[in-house]
Amino acid sequence: METAETIPVIDAPTIRYGGFLRRFGAAVVDTTVLLFLGWSISEMFGAGYSQIFQAASYEELLSLSQSNAGIVSTLVGIGVGVLYFVILQTYMNGATLGKKLYGLRIQKTSGEKLNYLGATVRYIGTYLSGVILYIGYIMVIFDAKKQALHDKIASTVVVRTEKSPSTILAALISIICLVVMVLFFASLVIKSISLVPKVQNSLQNNVDISSFSDKMTPEVQVLFDKSESLFVQMRQEANDPKKVRALNDENIATLKQAILIDPNNPRLWNGLGNAYTWISTDGTLEDSLAAAQKAESLEPNNPIYVNGLGDALISLKRYDEAVLELQKSVRLSDSSGITYMSLGRAYTNLKIYDKARESFAKSIEIFTRKNSEGKYDEEILTVQKWSASLPQ
Repeated sequence: METAETIPVIDAPTIRYGGFLRRFGAAVVDTTVLLFLGWSISEMFGAGYSQIFQAASYEELLSLSQSNAGIVSTLVGIGVGVLYFVILQTYMNGATLGKKLYGLRIQKTSGEKLNYLGATVRYIGTYLSGVILYIGYIMVIFDAKKQALHDKIASTVVVRTEKSPSTILAALISIICLVVMVLFFASLVIKSISLVPKVQNSLQNNVDISSFSDKMTPEVQVLFDKSESLFVQMRQEANDPKKVRALNDENIATLKQAILIDPNNPRLWNGLGNAYTWISTDGTLEDSLAAAQKAESLEPNNPIYVNGLGDALISLKRYDEAVLELQKSVRLSDSSGITYMSLGRAYTNLKIYDKARESFAKSIEIFTRKNSEGKYDEEILTVQKWSASLPQ
């Protein structure tokens, strides 16, 4: 018969809880492992980081994330994360690879081993710990049992095992993993920011459309001018995605309000289609296509609206259809560098490289001819880069 002294008690003085620094080091290692697994999975599905860095514009990046491959790889990546933590914490005596490196393991507050349900509840709880500004993790520093919020939710504690880890080796591995993570995520942020200015801008900047039928009532003109002003602000804040998103949400709402008043004005629809290609919480690339189709249907012989439809099709990777629309735009007006720029992109994705070179060359020629004030310096440089990157 067991006496009181032989009954295991979780709060016994012999229990050594895992502190914040050890747990942080272990988390860095686990995150790096999952980062590598996620990278491998994304590459397998054709929506990996190599594709991200090959994206030439923000709409291509957005299209990649919204593609079937992007969605599937994301879902599979989440599933792998769940399995990683749940299976290892259940079958490796409560220890992930990172925790094993630091001589830590997870157990129930009662002293029992973690089961599937407990590991799953704890994993879900980690999201709650993170979403509240990581306060759920910081709790470890101040809690008597070194419990994070997700530990309290799942009734678990992280304890130190009897086997003493090599602290120097563990710390060195964590530092290397941390550097890798910082460089990786920094490169993604820099890539995303660099593409924001390359979001498909309104063709009003490159082609004179004043000769086309776009008469507006005073009320609609006020809304349209407000939209144009918001586009300018979006370009000025192009390196701050949060500000761009807020400005564009207002921009889309403004254009929708104008369209309610004047639903048959193609210029409004063209502006809305353009707005949907920028970062926003309202609208998708499919919405951009629908708006571009509406603008083109209202004024089918306007090369600007035809070109806008071609760009929308490129964003959705419907390159054959894009070429047909852009060729129509060229027939209507042979003086737009933007049209040839877009045509070159479509041909590049179709791997018709000779046509792509011709289109890019024509684009550079048009931009250069109109560039007496340096207005098209950025466009010329961009097209030159695209042309130089074509396979020989």
